[in-house]
Amino acid sequence: MKTLRLLMATMILAFAVSANAMSYEQARERALFLTDKMAYELQLDDRQYEAAYEINLDYLLSLDRRSDIYSSYWRSRNRNLQYIFSELQYRRFAAVGYFYRPVYWTNNSWYLPVYRHYTDRSRFYRGRPRVYASYRGGLHRGNHKYYKDLAHSWKKYQKEMRKERRVIEHDYRHGSFDKHRRDMQKHADRKYWEKNRKRYSFGTIGRSL
Repeated sequence: MKTLRLLMATMILAFAVSANAMSYEQARERALFLTDKMAYELQLDDRQYEAAYEINLDYLLSLDRRSDIYSSYWRSRNRNLQYIFSELQYRRFAAVGYFYRPVYWTNNSWYLPVYRHYTDRSRFYRGRPRVYASYRGGLHRGNHKYYKDLAHSWKKYQKEMRKERRVIEHDYRHGSFDKHRRDMQKHADRKYWEKNRKRYSFGTIGRSL
């Protein structure tokens, strides 16, 4: 009898905890609304918007009980957002309470304070992120290396593009843009050939006939 009571109490507790967890549809809807407003206020680009949606969805899906609100999941969320935001964007993010602390527990339910600031829940400033229909959460939860490496690749690309723009602007000023364009084409052709030379080698062609 004692064992049966203990089992029943465990089942009731488990049900209460699961009843408090957000469903996937609830979390997805709230993550979209929250991330849309973050993109609007922080001026996120498309890549940041996609990554921030994933991070917010992971956090919301991790909430099972009230104590989870400021748990390691919350700290992990903020750390990952810091990786993908610029320094200025993160400072703005941390200064806005409904972004930095996005969830409250009130009246036995989850509440997002961003709804108090943006009262029209049908108003969106951006379209849905591409991963909205496919990402179901959990893939990168707590994986700081993933977002750190992702942000590093963005910054590396941006650095290369800034360097390229400076070269083009210099060539325009000195009237050598046509030569620069021809050199770029030769470089692109050489890289393509090196990448595909096995595919187009005579030996490969002979074997494919």
